[in-house]
Amino acid sequence: MLRNNRLVDLPESLAELQSLQVLNVSNNNLPAFPLVVTKIASLEDLDISLNRIPDIPNAISSLVNLVKLNVMGNSLTGNLPEGLGRLSKLEELDVRQNKLQDFGVTAELAGLKLLYTESNIVTRAHMELTSAVSVSLRSNKLTQCHLTNPAHTLVFLDLSRNQLTELPPDTFVHLPMLEHLVLDSNHIVSIPPSVGNLSNLVRLSCANNILSLIPIELTRLEKLTTLDLHNNNLKLLPPEIWLMPKLAVLSLSSNLLEQFPHPSMLENLRRQQGGSSSVRAVAAAAAAAAAAAQRSGAMKGTAVSRVTQSIQFTAASASSSRQSSPQVRANSESLSEYPEQHSDMALPVGSERIRNKSADAGRLQAQTPTPPIKRYTVSDPPPLSLSLKELRMGDNNLDDEVFTLMAFLPELRVLNLS
Repeated sequence: MLRNNRLVDLPESLAELQSLQVLNVSNNNLPAFPLVVTKIASLEDLDISLNRIPDIPNAISSLVNLVKLNVMGNSLTGNLPEGLGRLSKLEELDVRQNKLQDFGVTAELAGLKLLYTESNIVTRAHMELTSAVSVSLRSNKLTQCHLTNPAHTLVFLDLSRNQLTELPPDTFVHLPMLEHLVLDSNHIVSIPPSVGNLSNLVRLSCANNILSLIPIELTRLEKLTTLDLHNNNLKLLPPEIWLMPKLAVLSLSSNLLEQFPHPSMLENLRRQQGGSSSVRAVAAAAAAAAAAAQRSGAMKGTAVSRVTQSIQFTAASASSSRQSSPQVRANSESLSEYPEQHSDMALPVGSERIRNKSADAGRLQAQTPTPPIKRYTVSDPPPLSLSLKELRMGDNNLDDEVFTLMAFLPELRVLNLS
């Protein structure tokens, strides 16, 4: 250990220590990367942080056994050297507090697990981190960021204190094992729906942004325990937030909320969805029947035109009147009766089977029973009631109605409405 001295250089004799595995020369006055270090091929852990080093030489590639490299708090500028990308055993890289503008070479480090890049000046990060476990890009100048993790090993990602306004729609498709996601202090307007792919997410923090809403897909994260969205522009919350079974800490302070959704809103929402889904089912069944017939060549042009008109009529009438299931079935079944009404049509062999299959499919789809609507009460509360321990909603536009929710939160330990 040679740290915490005033060294400005290292002796050449150091190269004779060919069994040396750990070298710490941090917090000295080294004005350049000492080349003698690159001659110690046995090194596994090199800490040369807190010096005045302006760049890393390509010769660092000779440290073939290096597992951990710390160059934090130097004067590094521009890009990391190509030689760094040849360190196949490197697992941990710390380049915090420099003036680097690109981390692209890290994509070549197939074994890299821990990457710390805080407080540099990178504006774009398009990186493939093959087997990374923890990545921090905090406090850069990022306006664009797209990460992929082919080995599906990433569990921690920090993108806070950057200049991001949005994330690519498929951002979270490539990070299925992520457990901790920090997006604080950016200019993010919305969280992409692909956040619903983060089935292992435990903590999400997106404070100090300009969110006006959160995607419903976020409420489907069954392992999420902490959600911090304070200091945004949220005006509404999806009622589905009551269906989050593990959420224990919810911070919504300093937003524009006028209410917290009541559990009864779930019941109303499902009724509306049930009505609209029946219309879609009728239209889909009718379209399927016509498409099957058209593909088989079973109908003449005139007949296909008539079926198309029947489809339009069926969907329109179902949509306008919100008919009950028997009536909807009657409309869809009119398609299966179509051949009998037009017996003058020439039908090839096998068309009867196709026609019957299409009609049966439409009838089955229309007759599928709607699942019963769950009615949550204080004695039979929604999942959030049994998990939420801490709720912070101070500095909003809430009225006294918020107190009616307290009966649904028997496990609450911390409540802040100031």
